[in-house]
Amino acid sequence: MTITNWGCDFKNIKAQWDKKVVLNQANLSLDLKTDPYIPLCGITGGGKTTAMHLMSSQKKPHGGKITWRFPDGTVFEWTSSQPLSARQITLLRCNYFGMAFQDSILLPHLKINENFIYRLTMRPRTGIIDQEKINQALKSVLVTKDEKKHSIDYWLNKFPHELSGGQRQRFSLAQAMIRDPYVLFADEPTGSLDRKAREDVMQVLWDWVEAKKGQRALIWITHHMEYPDDPDMKKATERYYFTEDGQFEKQSYVKEQTKWLNI
Repeated sequence: MTITNWGCDFKNIKAQWDKKVVLNQANLSLDLKTDPYIPLCGITGGGKTTAMHLMSSQKKPHGGKITWRFPDGTVFEWTSSQPLSARQITLLRCNYFGMAFQDSILLPHLKINENFIYRLTMRPRTGIIDQEKINQALKSVLVTKDEKKHSIDYWLNKFPHELSGGQRQRFSLAQAMIRDPYVLFADEPTGSLDRKAREDVMQVLWDWVEAKKGQRALIWITHHMEYPDDPDMKKATERYYFTEDGQFEKQSYVKEQTKWLNI
């Protein structure tokens, strides 16, 4: 079975941390075949990270239902009273989702190749390490002329502390992409990087989605959200803007008015 339109739905989602309600009766419907680029923006504390945690199965909802439909025909649904099983969570996180964070998730005591091998061994399948897959994943994130003049082995034998901030972030993305997920979640992937480094990081993400267009999607949190020509927003036709009342607004950029407006 193949699902033509795939994506994620929130139905009347409520989420809270301790007793503080962050999202309340939230609804959304993401058609990721039509629009594979989903930026989550808004004020600090508005619920961006909470929404990402809910989507990626890292947090259970306190109310409502979350549904995921994937291109291979698989459907996952969960609620507060009927959560995902441990097996379902493992399948989602290892086979369907990839996750990257603002701070590099590369283990500092392992070389880059060892970091990639470690990530692959966590996948509950054959356990076979495909070195060519590792090489290709790393090659895809080498973007500058200086980086490309060195061999893949040169980079595989580096420790994380020997890399620049932008390189660590891109290598972390390669680590998240190596298992070929359908959805890549990125929590502030460009963080406090300078504009050139941000452009390099986001180009890696755009290229990854476009390589299997219709079969991959990127959902990311960003504070670089005001202008559509910003490196973080160049591929985004719409954005989800979170507000302090536990809701979010779907917005589109209107060139004539040079601002984002609710849809």
